[in-house]
Parts: sequence; C-alpha cells; structure tokens
Amino acid sequence: MRQSDFIRPMKILHVVYSFGIGGSESVAREVAMCLQERGHVNMVVALEHDGPLSGEFRDRGIAAHSVGRAGKSMLRAMRDMIGVCKEFRPDVIHTHHMYMLFHTVPAAVRVRAPIVHTEHEFWSLDTRKGRLLMPLLGRFCGRITAVNDDTGRFMADELRLREDKLATVFNGIDLRRFNGSSILSRRSLGLSPGDKVAVVVARLEQVKNHDMLLHAWQRVCRAVPQARLLVIGEGSQSDILKLRNAELGLNGKVIFLGPRRDVHDILPLADVAVLSSRDEGLPMCLLEAMAVGLPVVSTDVGGVGRLVKEGEHGRLVPDDDDEAFARAVVDLFGDGERARAMGRAGLSLVKGMYDLETSVDRYQEMYAELAGMSRYAEPKASGA
Repeated sequence: MRQSDFIRPMKILHVVYSFGIGGSESVAREVAMCLQERGHVNMVVALEHDGPLSGEFRDRGIAAHSVGRAGKSMLRAMRDMIGVCKEFRPDVIHTHHMYMLFHTVPAAVRVRAPIVHTEHEFWSLDTRKGRLLMPLLGRFCGRITAVNDDTGRFMADELRLREDKLATVFNGIDLRRFNGSSILSRRSLGLSPGDKVAVVVARLEQVKNHDMLLHAWQRVCRAVPQARLLVIGEGSQSDILKLRNAELGLNGKVIFLGPRRDVHDILPLADVAVLSSRDEGLPMCLLEAMAVGLPVVSTDVGGVGRLVKEGEHGRLVPDDDDEAFARAVVDLFGDGERARAMGRAGLSLVKGMYDLETSVDRYQEMYAELAGMSRYAEPKASGA
C-alpha cells in the first residue's frame, strides 16, 4: 500500500482559468478525479467561464462552479471567490497560474485555508507584472510547485521565491484511460482507412500558433495528398483559423473537431501528434499523445525539449518555421517503422516518469502537511 493511502480525507478546492480544454485545466482535472477516487472531496472553480470540463467533473461527483470573471470588477470576482470558499470550507486550496492565485488569496486568508500553487510555465511570469506580483503572492502560499525544472529554476533564481516552498511535480497521465485503445473508428471522424492522420490538441489561441500549422499543412498535403489533420480545441481564434483554412484550400484536409471529452479515444486513431506553440511548459497534450504511443512533431519551445528528445520520441523544429515543420511530418508519414519506434520510446518514458498516481501522491502529501491532517494508523513495516 502507498503511504498516501493513510492520509485522512480532505476537502480540496482547485482553481483554474476556465472549464475549457487547456493544459492546466487538464492537469487539475486529472488530479481532482484521482483524489476523488481516493476518498477526498473536491470542488473545481473556473475563474473565467464555463465549458465542457464542468460536465466531466459533475459526472464524477465533483462540484464545479464558474465565477464568470469577465464582465465583473476584480473586487467582485474576489468577493465571489470568498463566498465559494465560505460555503465549501476547503482544507486546502490548489491554484493554477498567477492570475488565479491573485484572485484567490483574499478568499484563502478569509477562510484560513493554506494554498498550494502550481505554475505551468515561466514565460508569463517573465514580465514586469509577474516579477512584481509573484514574489508578493508567494508569501501567501504554503507550497509553490512547477511542472518542469525550467519553471522551478526561474522562480528560484529570477523571482527569488523561498526555496523551501518550491518543488517540481511533473504532470501525470492516467494510463488507465490513455491506454492506446479506442471505441471510435476513423470513419466516425470523417477519415478513410488509408489516410495519414496527425492530431493537435490545443486551445485555439495565438500562442499555440495554429496559423503556422495550417501553412505547414498546406505543404504536407502537397507531398502527401492523403494527409489529414484533426484539430481539437476551442478559443478566440476559431473563426479566424477556419477562414484561413479555407483560404489555403484545406477544406476536407483539416477537420476542426472543437472541444472534445473523448480525446483518449481520438488519439489512438492518429499516426502523429503535432504541436506548433510559440511557448509551452510541460504540455499535457504531448504527454497524452505519447501515452498512447504516438510520435511527436513539435516546435522546440519552452519545456518541450526536456520532454521530447529529437530523433528519439519525435521531431523538434524551430519556432514559426512552417517549412521545417512540414518536412518533419512528411518524414514520419513516410517512415512508419521509425515513427512506431519513436512512439514506443515515448510510451516508455511516460510510464517511467509521468504516471498520474505519482504526481497525485506528491500533491496529496503537500495538502496533508499544510492542512495539519493527522494520518490513520501507519502501515506496518514489511515483516513486522
């Protein structure tokens, strides 16, 4: 048995940007659902707006609430957070990204709940506002975690946060769901059996640079006519990207699936996972793709290079280089044996380093320590 099995049940409030499908939102989803299975009571609050993830939480018996920050004053949003916390009375609050931490600190102080805060990348902190606010907000946090080493080093070296509060906790994948099997067929997604299929799971926002990906895909289709791209996600760039897709003559070759709750069933139908971002932390979308055995083609930005090794788990290309991106995809489409070998290497990496249970163990121990939760009887030593 795990040591964490002997921690008393707790009430944990998770605070995310929205209930749309995004990287940090997916992390919170996986952590909350795993904690729920372990007997803890969870609630997830989205600061901005509702989305498909709220239904997933409620289906699993997890309360989900949207504050609706857009259209409200900062103080009104903070008062709403206080109201939520006074009603739920969490033992600990887990926030994701500085923006959510900023709006949650007054509520945590009001109900005297300790905060575990997670940063998913450092580029959003490397601003005048981030360098000013994060050290101040960090004083209200019991623990501050980073999902990769680069972000942890930035917070220690550049922001000068207390190192005794800092820890690196890698994102984890639920390997029971992302197991390479699917109840879907290619035909159900508008694909043919002989298509060469790539998939991108990312918010349709400028930082993800789907515009470059569409230009790259135009090049891919010239070399591989049967190439198809599945685009999963939603965002402010949705209409613009669909217009660009038509302008590039890619209708029928790029399929916009919108937000999906069955990504684990879609990924196994693809041949390659792609990501065209300008900045990333530790991308959940790539971890999920690797967990089902897909090779990766991604821009070499942020923490991607520490996850995906060039030539071992996939191909890394320079940021905003549609020609290099297209060439990497075409190479993998044309060499199935090599692509499958990269997929196997990625799966092995995820199983060894990015298992969800290990990540949740780390967070659970932090929660219990900060909340002062006593344990049940400790497990006996082996042979006792």
